Amino acid sequence: MKRIGWIINVVFLCILLYGHALSAQLQMGNQATCAYPAVKFTAHPSASTERRIRRGMDASLTVLIKETSANDDPDFDPKNIVLEFGEIKNDGQSQTYAVRWWPDRAYHNAAIWVIEVTPHNVRDLIGASQPAYAIETNQVVPGKYPEIVFLSSGFPEQGGGGRVGFHNCFQYRDGLYRSAACRPECEKAMDAN
Repeated sequence: MKRIGWIINVVFLCILLYGHALSAQLQMGNQATCAYPAVKFTAHPSASTERRIRRGMDASLTVLIKETSANDDPDFDPKNIVLEFGEIKNDGQSQTYAVRWWPDRAYHNAAIWVIEVTPHNVRDLIGASQPAYAIETNQVVPGKYPEIVFLSSGFPEQGGGGRVGFHNCFQYRDGLYRSAACRPECEKAMDAN
């Protein structure tokens, strides 16, 4: 009888150790899929590519101009807007750029678009600009379109207080980037950037 009790204890201990090792491995795996480097807005697409990008986002840019003080300035010329480009992905066949513009009334957030350029097409992958000061990508997740996270700051809606940061996560589904829940296991990786 003592021998059976001893065997049960050993089996139980083995299951406990295996569960602990499996949990540690899953946690390491989650951390390995949570690398969020910031997109650097240092890309310089060719003049023809930049013109194509501007035409591709023209409707969205026009709407944004009407919502800002830029539309009130009689000397304002949309063609003179300085855009910043950050390369999200370049697979040789297409390039995906984060395109950023800082309107005068944007304060701490810019307008950022995600634009894909192919030899035959330019398209806005979100459909409108997102208010943010930076964008991060999760390059570890396989696929042509990495997860993206817009980092923005603002003030809490209730209770006042200082400026706080927000994460807005997007995943590529059905031909566009769509808002998605940020993965809880990646919060630390996003906060570290």
